[in-house]
Amino acid sequence: MSPTTVEPQGCPDAVTATTVTATVVDDRAAGDLLRVVFRYTLDGATRTVGMDQTAPDVFQGTLGDLPTPSATTRIPIQVVAVDDAGNASAPTGPVVVSLLPACTSG
Repeated sequence: MSPTTVEPQGCPDAVTATTVTATVVDDRAAGDLLRVVFRYTLDGATRTVGMDQTAPDVFQGTLGDLPTPSATTRIPIQVVAVDDAGNASAPTGPVVVSLLPACTSG
């Protein structure tokens, strides 16, 4: 994941999104038959974001446009893959992104 620290939406000249990248290999289904998502919880709500296949076995999604928290917030992110038969993998991760409470530039 890069970067691991982001600023809230609306911060000018700032990094307000990060790319989540996962390598997913299924011994029964080809990558194009997998649905890969990442999940995170922010402000008590769990959100799911779809990931696009960008190369064989590689999926990417974007975490961004986040609200301004009252303090620096650590957001744990987990990736889940589901094959065409509906079998879900165990969540991998978490990896953590830090969301800053204010704009640092501009």
